Amino acid sequence: MSDVIVSSDIDSFLSSTGTPTISELKANGTGKSITKDNSYFKNGGLKLKKFTSDDEMVALFYEGSGVNAKNLVMRQFSGGNAEGEIKFLGNTPANSNTVRVYGKNVDIGFDNKEDDGTATTLTKIHSDTNIVANKNLVFTDTRDATEGLRFHHTGVRSTNGQAGRDEIQMGMYGSYPDSTIGEFKITHKIGTASNTDVLSVSPSASEVKIHKPLNLGNVPVYANNTAASSLDTGDVYKTSTGVLMIKY
Repeated sequence: MSDVIVSSDIDSFLSSTGTPTISELKANGTGKSITKDNSYFKNGGLKLKKFTSDDEMVALFYEGSGVNAKNLVMRQFSGGNAEGEIKFLGNTPANSNTVRVYGKNVDIGFDNKEDDGTATTLTKIHSDTNIVANKNLVFTDTRDATEGLRFHHTGVRSTNGQAGRDEIQMGMYGSYPDSTIGEFKITHKIGTASNTDVLSVSPSASEVKIHKPLNLGNVPVYANNTAASSLDTGDVYKTSTGVLMIKY
């Protein structure tokens, strides 16, 4: 068989026994496709090998031949071991559209193919996101007001661009050897103004500072400590004249 397989030969070529090899595979003409039937299990699907062995490759296949084996898998092998995969779940209810990414580390947002860590691309999530039980959402090295967890409202000052919107931000501040390294802050800004501190927790967590006027709503009213017996020690209350008190 020729090294170049065109449309009329594709069906017979892909249905042949064994593992035939070619240098090029084409489906000529508009609206034509290359089809591989019965593409289940690793050895029945499509393989993209780095060299000639299965040790370094990416395989695309269905998980099984049964009626309910509808999961489509793209799996990477390195050193003969399955290292990571993307799985499209076909057994889920209609319109659930579940895709799973398997890997010890999943990096999203790199803006160049060199993987040098300069992730300036904006990654958007367009659906509700749940962190499952006993798992963490970790922000690393959030050193200033441009990093960390940031809340914007798309309808407020939207003409200013991303950097000019009102914002609430929080994160761990400071860089080595700053004395404030590890300080936690919640900040706020309006439009293009600089962020100002709202609340901060010292690096040792020995002190909490509130940097804005504080309004305590629904503070209970009691005449004195005895009358406030239903409160826990440390709770605040006020007298009928507005004097703020602490239950002891």
